[in-house]
Amino acid sequence: MLVVRRADGSRVEQFETAESLMARECRRISLRGPIIGSPMRSDYLGPTQICESILVYNYMDRKTPIWLFIESGGGDIDTAFALYDTIRMSKAPIYTVGQACASAATLLLAAGDRRFLYPHARVMLHLPSGVAQGDVREIAIRTQEFERVRDALVDAYIECGVKKTRQEILADIDREMWLTPVETIGYGLADEIISSGALFDDCLGMRPLLPVEPPPASSDTREDVP
Repeated sequence: MLVVRRADGSRVEQFETAESLMARECRRISLRGPIIGSPMRSDYLGPTQICESILVYNYMDRKTPIWLFIESGGGDIDTAFALYDTIRMSKAPIYTVGQACASAATLLLAAGDRRFLYPHARVMLHLPSGVAQGDVREIAIRTQEFERVRDALVDAYIECGVKKTRQEILADIDREMWLTPVETIGYGLADEIISSGALFDDCLGMRPLLPVEPPPASSDTREDVP
């Protein structure tokens, strides 16, 4: 339960989700499901809210790491690049933990300052895809844009530490390329397989996760929860 103290000194007990508790106590946030931006997806597990959370964490503390857990089959490449840029520009170190990463989610895994994988995680890379409609000139414009996005994706992989040439990466991702955790580390997309020590000691800090009582000066106006 989360205890909220109002300005008049009264107490309110309110149910708190596990995700909210971990975000507040351990700076741990999760990206679950498709990578689709607002307004199509604005829940707290979506990419738009993840970007906002990273900005807030940087405002609060630029030294303590942020843990980003990723379980996603990919999604919109523009939304993925927005989150990628936010991760790369963060002053606070961001540790990514891949539980299952495919397509654009693999790029976000690779963007972290430290990149972990669950022991049975699977990672998949492939080329961006899309649909072009219209007359010949419109299709040519869209084709040129597809190629630009493809090149930006390859540049991002190289920026994140993939030790291959552009031509080698393009050849690899011409079709779906599935990797085990060990293969992912060898490819340069991750650094290590997460251990219980990293998960519980570093991420959770082995601290008792107790509710935080805001100071009496809080002006919170939420009502009692039955």
